[in-house]
Amino acid sequence: SGSAPGASLVFNNAGSIGQNDLTRVVTLPALTTTVTGLISTANMKVGARVTGTNVATGTTIASITDATTIVLSQATTNAASAANITLTFTSVDRALVLTGSNTDSNSIAGILSDRTVATFPTGVLSLSKTGVGTWALSGANTHTGNTTVTGGKLLVTNTTGSATGAGTVTVATTGTLGGTGSIAGATTISAGGTIAPGLSAGTLTIGSNTTIAGTYACELDGAANGDKIAVTGNLNLTGSTLAVSTLGGGASGDYVIATYTGSLTGTFAVSPALPSGYSVSYATAGQVKLISGGATDYDSWLNTFAPPITGADRLATADPDSDGLTNQQEYAFGLTPNSGSSVNPIAVQLNKATGKFSYTRRTLGLPSPALVYTVETSTTLTGWTVDVGATESVTGTVGQVQTVEVTLSATIPLSDPKLFVRVVAR
Repeated sequence: SGSAPGASLVFNNAGSIGQNDLTRVVTLPALTTTVTGLISTANMKVGARVTGTNVATGTTIASITDATTIVLSQATTNAASAANITLTFTSVDRALVLTGSNTDSNSIAGILSDRTVATFPTGVLSLSKTGVGTWALSGANTHTGNTTVTGGKLLVTNTTGSATGAGTVTVATTGTLGGTGSIAGATTISAGGTIAPGLSAGTLTIGSNTTIAGTYACELDGAANGDKIAVTGNLNLTGSTLAVSTLGGGASGDYVIATYTGSLTGTFAVSPALPSGYSVSYATAGQVKLISGGATDYDSWLNTFAPPITGADRLATADPDSDGLTNQQEYAFGLTPNSGSSVNPIAVQLNKATGKFSYTRRTLGLPSPALVYTVETSTTLTGWTVDVGATESVTGTVGQVQTVEVTLSATIPLSDPKLFVRVVAR
């Protein structure tokens, strides 16, 4: 543990930090489970694996009688007393506990590894971060046990591999996970826990599904320099809170604060308030952004519907009501994204005698960037031609939806029995 104020405890080890074996030289009575005459049973544990001449495969320590005697889980195989037998005691699964109150970064640069013995399964090493202090892991660790953070801060600063080995990572109440390195296992930030990428503003990479039910402490430091969580897999934000703070460079422009390669579930609650003029956007697949200039019209539109549309259902390409229209199409044509019956923006069908029809659309001037609506016709459905001579006039507005009357140009063959007309928003 590290507790000295103003100082750091550093393990800089070119080898590995794992579990060591104990060896003892003994005389084994014939066919016995009781081993006496040990120089010490210190550091032995019930369940430790035992190997050696005349020791049956799979033998473990069943009990520790006293400072010189243990009981094995099965009898030795020697028919007569055997002297000078070396017994090896292989560690059982262990947990490395990092604790203390030193908030300067104590660090481990050596490799954390499981203990592997050819004749037995691996002895798994897990890691636990407790106490209010800070520890950093900079090695490409290979242990397969899980990592838990129940207090203080654990920083991952590795440049290769996984700082937390292959196991899962769980951050509990009062714990914080940060750094600019990489994590291989599934990661969960529980309610009351915090994820704070970077050592200042920076990117934390997670190679598996990630759930944030606690706080994402996101720092911004000038244009294009902000915290980011890069997830390979699914990102679940249900129950999460986004807490944005600015460093010396302030906030300028847009920021990608999270990426994911799988699905998105849930959205952030925000506390405290975002920097002035900023909003959170989920509209781009695979990204969560902080957008300057206030909420986009698209996001403001989505926010008007109940029950709330959240997570991946907010993407422009999503279809949360399964009606065959994407959110972008429903937004452009004044439809409802969470109602499967809201599918038709045609308010008045085409009158082939007059060449007129009407459709609904988002009120012009609201979308940013602006949407451009074009009228196209076809007689085959395989090729479409823009009717550059078509005219449009707004005949009514309800809320933020306009009704527009279109008059096709005189060049359109209204008498053709296979005339098709569509409106495209780009």
